[in-house]
Amino acid sequence: MNKPIISMSLVFAAAACLAAPSMGKNHVPEALDDSIREFNEAAADRPHVLLVNVGKAVPEDAWSLSSTYAVSRLQLNVWTNSLEKLSQEQLLKDPSLTEKLFINENSKVGVYLINDKTSVPVLAAPGHWAVVNVAVASEGAPDKQTYRDRVAKLILKGIAAAAGGGATVEPKCSMFYGSNTIKGLDAANIMITPMCYFPMLEILRSAGGSDMTVPED
Repeated sequence: MNKPIISMSLVFAAAACLAAPSMGKNHVPEALDDSIREFNEAAADRPHVLLVNVGKAVPEDAWSLSSTYAVSRLQLNVWTNSLEKLSQEQLLKDPSLTEKLFINENSKVGVYLINDKTSVPVLAAPGHWAVVNVAVASEGAPDKQTYRDRVAKLILKGIAAAAGGGATVEPKCSMFYGSNTIKGLDAANIMITPMCYFPMLEILRSAGGSDMTVPED
């Protein structure tokens, strides 16, 4: 009777390793190297999560590093794009708008990064899209490293919100309930722990099939 339980434990342990890197403090590097999985253009041709930098909410140099590093922490198929403007009202009226905006039926879930001091931190329709306000990343005039790290954590928050992931009680997780303050955000790691990660996978599979949870190499 114990064998199935042991086998299932091994499966969960392996998946947890994919979802969560070392619990030591991690940072977005100043340059990408072979240890970091970069975006593959082929990802756009399979069902994917689409990260969208709206109106250059994140400067290009930080965007490239932060988005690549954040996505490399997860076993998901993700692609990126940009928009000059975004109508949140349109998103609310049409949850499948991401596919239409980018004329790509494979863009199943959209994560839109905006920079608007008057907007809420996160707005989401789980299984369809999330809008994440990165204005907080500039709070206190941070150095480049801190800014890149904050953006990476906010990207993970956006992906999690778009996939229906909720807050966790794990302090190092980017979705830790205490990371909604700038102090808490800085203390968290660039990672999503299993408590949030496993429910995300199921919602993403329902949105785009198993291809959504297998990154294009």
